[in-house]
Amino acid sequence: MFLIFVGCKSEIKTKDGVDKTVYDMWYNYIKSNPEFKKEELPDSWYFHNNEKDANRLAELTVKGEKRASSGLYL
Repeated sequence: MFLIFVGCKSEIKTKDGVDKTVYDMWYNYIKSNPEFKKEELPDSWYFHNNEKDANRLAELTVKGEKRASSGLYL
């Protein structure tokens, strides 16, 4: 399972470098789905490095027009 941020990456980090919103989202999820409370925090990622492009890509994903992604290939 992957947590997908709809929007741009925030700047609030925890001491382990993970964005605080990842923990908030996971906590809210397991609160609604307690059968997953013993599961580890899933990997997470975000769309792009700016709000305009992040929101555009998130909108395409929600609409079902974007169904795949990849990281930067150097």
